[in-house]
Amino acid sequence: MEDIRKRLQSINAALDGISLVQRGNKLYMRAMLPHKDGSNSHKRYELKIGCPATRDGLKIAAKKAGDLSSLLLSGLFTWQTWETGKSKDRLTTGEWIDLFETAHWKKVQKTPNRERNWAVDYTAFFHLLLTSEPLTLDMLRKVAMDYSNPTTRKRQKICNAYNALARFAGIEGSLSDLAKGYKPKVERILPTVGQIEAYRGKFSDPFWRWGFSMIACFGLRPHEIFHVNLSRLPEETPILEVTGGKTGARQVLPMPRDCRRWVVEWALWEQPQPSRKINTDRPNSDLGHRVSQSFRRSGIGITPYYLRDWWAVQCAVEGIDVSIAARMMGHSLKVHYDHYQSHIDERHYVSVFKQHEDSAETMANLPGC
Repeated sequence: MEDIRKRLQSINAALDGISLVQRGNKLYMRAMLPHKDGSNSHKRYELKIGCPATRDGLKIAAKKAGDLSSLLLSGLFTWQTWETGKSKDRLTTGEWIDLFETAHWKKVQKTPNRERNWAVDYTAFFHLLLTSEPLTLDMLRKVAMDYSNPTTRKRQKICNAYNALARFAGIEGSLSDLAKGYKPKVERILPTVGQIEAYRGKFSDPFWRWGFSMIACFGLRPHEIFHVNLSRLPEETPILEVTGGKTGARQVLPMPRDCRRWVVEWALWEQPQPSRKINTDRPNSDLGHRVSQSFRRSGIGITPYYLRDWWAVQCAVEGIDVSIAARMMGHSLKVHYDHYQSHIDERHYVSVFKQHEDSAETMANLPGC
């Protein structure tokens, strides 16, 4: 931000009678111009120029300021000429996409996983747009409706991508109304504690048995078992450091009661070496696929996400604050509510009921009660 301010001051120093100003993440042009009512008086106007407050946006804004300065010095400025020229000079959708992507990679370091995620979450949907046309919310809405069906994951993703582009371009409004209604259709009968312990014993390879255990104890995404720091697990309060993956670094504790016991019983700080070398620089999807393959080979009949879902539901059953659980799992409260609430069934209701019943009985037996 400080760099933008310095560049803005440098550009303004070279301009005569015109200045560029920043408001939020947008740039505007300020100048004394003939009054729009046609009188001989002048008035200070602040003009929208459709440029983001970035290095690239400043280059475009400086050119527009130079064009206006030329018109004023030559005496050729009229509002009709300016408005007509301004509509022709509006950035195209393709130019906005280029600026958006450039700004993103200036803030985020490129990695193979991040580039792949960008291609899946943004480029795939930007390719559907008419890049030579002006960027408008109506155009984005029409394309989203033409290329996706209501209440689908694709509709949600395309609206997320177009909303991000529209916000960057300073376009008012959003496509959030189009994205409503999507809910993942996942029906899973989650394993019990006894089943998890039995499933673990079916892994013949020590490394994949350890990976199974890590997902069960810490609710990890499958690929995250390759991005962990185990140094604090032997401590009285075992803290796992997730060092990378889909949502970056975070700390996780084995919150469900049985998980705390398993960390010690299974000595999870002792990571076995895989029988075959694994390239951990591969995309998250490739690493996750390797984990899923190990589950299939074991013949246990569940995928890694059954364990992650079990972890989330156990946190809810044991009364762990939902914001803490969501933070440890590396996703938002909305995702936590929308996805994991659907897995709570009669078994969990009965478990919570018994916990409250036991608690009430204990309180009744306390002296003085």
